[in-house]
Amino acid sequence: MKFNLYSLELGQAIRLAKIEASSCPISIIHALKLFEEKLIQIILKEQNNKIGFYKLGNAIRFKLSDPFVEYDNKNILIKATENRRSLHKLFLSWVGLSFDKEIYLFVYGNAIGKKIVDSSTINVASINETAAEYVKYFNIKKATRFYIIEMLEFSNCAIEKVPLETGSRIYYKLIRHE
Repeated sequence: MKFNLYSLELGQAIRLAKIEASSCPISIIHALKLFEEKLIQIILKEQNNKIGFYKLGNAIRFKLSDPFVEYDNKNILIKATENRRSLHKLFLSWVGLSFDKEIYLFVYGNAIGKKIVDSSTINVASINETAAEYVKYFNIKKATRFYIIEMLEFSNCAIEKVPLETGSRIYYKLIRHE
């Protein structure tokens, strides 16, 4: 999976910075590879014997029913791919809590998110906006740092638009390059 990695620090102010993806821990990389393979299998199954797929948000949400939280001695990985309401719930659960672990939030990049689910999916900008709201309205006493993993594209796969006139719906197809 190709991805961007960001650091988001909350305290008296917020600071979002893009950092080197190579600094992502191996345990998180391993969890991302497992998630990517599950996601590919769901998409391939959904598009099987069809022209392609259209908005797989529910299929992904229900077929990846495990909370997708990977724990190891130092890191927590959270799938944050739903909508803004779930993002607020996530912040209420995690912001300000004291952990001795690093928190990694997984989101879709804008381009891939619009193809797989829809434009209301959580992205880096919406996390930054929500963080700004929490800093503004809540007194965050302890500085908190999150990392955001923004999925840009699949490794060895591409999502291509299906060249078909279907009215307002746009269909896509996942193509494996092996």
